[in-house]
Amino acid sequence: MDFDRLLALLTTGMFACDMDSRLQAVIDVLLTNKSFNVKTISIYTRVSEEDIENFLVDSNSVSVETKYKLAVPVLFLHYICK
Repeated sequence: MDFDRLLALLTTGMFACDMDSRLQAVIDVLLTNKSFNVKTISIYTRVSEEDIENFLVDSNSVSVETKYKLAVPVLFLHYICK
């Protein structure tokens, strides 16, 4: 990636969508591109499968604590699967 694109991503791209949408997108990438399933993500995050499915449908349906419990391991999984 050239410097101009990286700079654009870091300045405007980071704020183009809210944090919940970004987390939903990362989970979706793990589910579709990396062959994870909801059960596997549930095991790694210690969040129930039902809460993960509810979050994917409506991010406001789970608590902030649940979102945090999802975000940290999911982003780590995404990082190591690159």
